Amino acid sequence: MEDLPPGFLSLGRGPRAPAPAFPTPPPLLDEIVEEILLRVPPSDPALLLRAAAVCRRWAGLATDAGFRRRYAGRHRAPPMLGYFGSLIDTAGSARFFPTTGASSFRPRIADRCGYRAHDARAGRVLLNRIAPPSASASSRPQEAAAALVVWDPLTADRWDLPLLSRPQQVRSWNAAVVASPLPGPFRVAFVGLDADQMFAHVYSSASGSWGEAAAATGALPDDPAGDRLDETMTGAQAGDAVYFALAGGTGVVRFHLGARTLSIVPLPDRPYPARIVLRAMDGGGGGLGFAEVDLQSTLRIWAMDDAGQWVVSRAVELGGMQLPAQVSSVYYVVASADAAGVLFLCTNHGLYTYDLQSGHSIKVWSNRFQDIVPYEGFYTPVLRRALTVEGPSAGA
Repeated sequence: MEDLPPGFLSLGRGPRAPAPAFPTPPPLLDEIVEEILLRVPPSDPALLLRAAAVCRRWAGLATDAGFRRRYAGRHRAPPMLGYFGSLIDTAGSARFFPTTGASSFRPRIADRCGYRAHDARAGRVLLNRIAPPSASASSRPQEAAAALVVWDPLTADRWDLPLLSRPQQVRSWNAAVVASPLPGPFRVAFVGLDADQMFAHVYSSASGSWGEAAAATGALPDDPAGDRLDETMTGAQAGDAVYFALAGGTGVVRFHLGARTLSIVPLPDRPYPARIVLRAMDGGGGGLGFAEVDLQSTLRIWAMDDAGQWVVSRAVELGGMQLPAQVSSVYYVVASADAAGVLFLCTNHGLYTYDLQSGHSIKVWSNRFQDIVPYEGFYTPVLRRALTVEGPSAGA
């Protein structure tokens, strides 16, 4: 038999052949890693958290402020991560409830005692600071109405807005945080009614102050003191305008941010007007709309067309396959997650979410709430969390 070459493996005879040496592949470029992470769907944010735990270099990419902006810009429509609500018997605490199966998101502070959730948009929450019972109800009420706080549940950052001073007592008001890229400066729109006029101010975090009062134009209520802004209903933002409902059901206040003007948008005539919830159609790019449920438990979505006329864009009978059999009646719509296309319905059997796209309904709570405020946002890792993970070296 001919001699076998050294290292040749032949049925157990002789030494094994050494494994071929393959060069270690170079690490992926940061640009490639980021492009991969940008494609992670917002509905599965756990993948981003796992990626941030791979190594410090990946953690730095996933937690970078620029990545957060690019991620939001790529996906545009954020998912609903949960909602804030206050039990009727504990109205002085804004409590977060995660959406079933949506994500693993939990804010570091789930309950904000002494606050009520007032509005939320683009990952930021507007809180209204509740005055303690010992505080005098008559002491500077024009300032007490504007004790607002903006809070980012993801990073736990908060901004206490300065009190808004007015020469007269504010009879009713509403406010909304304006959608803007995260992280970065933000604005809060405030609209109020006093004994003489309707007014509006805009707070800018860039300047840290409230701007000058905006002018009211067009057809306003004959007696501004005779109607009130519905402070229990969140506003809506469609384009460059924010909208707030009047409690008397006469119309909707439109505050155009660019032109700094106020006007009244009349509501359509309906045989049996019900409580409405304002919403931005198509996630904010389709103009103003509102949802209501009539006495026959029919959900109607109204939208304003290009000619400024109200039309019913959709009508759904909330019975049979739409809601569980034990729900015999739907009282009203209480909130709208515009980007996610989800409505919150108050029924005789508890609080339900209703997905406008799939038609699926989910019971989220048995008790009744005040201040149902959906929280929509992109759940991306934050620096202080990702960098505490001990993993491979930064060059992995």
